[in-house]
Amino acid sequence: MDKGIGRLIVNNQVKKVIASHIGTNAQTGRLMNEGKLEVELSPQGTLIERVRAGGFGLGGILTPTGVGTLVEENKRKNNCKW
Repeated sequence: MDKGIGRLIVNNQVKKVIASHIGTNAQTGRLMNEGKLEVELSPQGTLIERVRAGGFGLGGILTPTGVGTLVEENKRKNNCKW
């Protein structure tokens, strides 16, 4: 917990975490479950693409995450050909 960005979590210096996985950080999970920390989970490939796109100044990206699964049921869809 006292290494890397874990120090920021422990010191309550983080309002929101965007990550692909928080399973090994018990403090983050606890704060999320208590409603004290906002956590946005993103698939790792999507997260990396978001960082890359942000570095190029792009406003957003589209990914096929969830296409063909229950996640997309009753959701608005683009005409993208994945």
